Amino acid sequence: INMKSRVDRKDFMGLQFRKLKIKAERIQAATPSDLNIKMLMKRNISALGANQISCTASHLKIWKKIVALKIPYALILEDDAILSENLPKILTELQQNIIQLKRKKIWLIRLETRLEKIYQSKPLIKLKTKNNFFSIRRSFSNRVGSAAYIISSHLCKKLLINNKIYSKPIDLMLFYKDGLVYQENQNFQLTPGLAIDYKNYIKLFPNDTSFSFFSSDIEKERGENKKSFRKANINKLYREIKLIISHLINLPLRTINSLSGKKSFIKRKVGFK
Repeated sequence: INMKSRVDRKDFMGLQFRKLKIKAERIQAATPSDLNIKMLMKRNISALGANQISCTASHLKIWKKIVALKIPYALILEDDAILSENLPKILTELQQNIIQLKRKKIWLIRLETRLEKIYQSKPLIKLKTKNNFFSIRRSFSNRVGSAAYIISSHLCKKLLINNKIYSKPIDLMLFYKDGLVYQENQNFQLTPGLAIDYKNYIKLFPNDTSFSFFSSDIEKERGENKKSFRKANINKLYREIKLIISHLINLPLRTINSLSGKKSFIKRKVGFK
């Protein structure tokens, strides 16, 4: 996904694709001028900024194409994703495991990492390159960022007809617990990650200034709208907290032990390799 005005990012992604020998199709990102923002604002998304709405529209644009062309799975990248040299090999491994992905109902895999620690299940599918091991695990934590993920046409169809798709930023819709995907236990993470944003990349490689031109317009606008977004959801949050507290108070201790004592999931960092 690349905005017409960001030729620098287009060139950067093209350089990465050539280096990794990956064939990729550029999809021009939607902009506020392309959309009827006023109409969308009426759909209970006034807390979102124009760029956030455009970002969601850009992803939907690709999902529609995936469905129309009957593509089983597709890798979607935003134009600020710094890619791992292991990406081509893992993509090949995943292509060879499509039947297994479908059997396990893995419709969405986040490849991006922000070096966060998240609660994860044990490996559901194991993958490897020459020198590294990777795994697909179910995630039980909120995660931000939609710069790199694999999505199935099966899930695209379901999301495209959901009238709540514009109710929050696209990454929260995909990877937050109150998003559309997590509710169906379809939130998966590739560990370690194969894509990373610039802010976290420099944490690993502080002396590398190759990508200093990156600055996320979406992140900036999200910060500006943070206050209004919180206000719009304060009542919902209050209700959910009360519900959770009530549930925990009435939940038998033996049930809690049965969920946590087996250690079916652990908290671990999603690295980058």
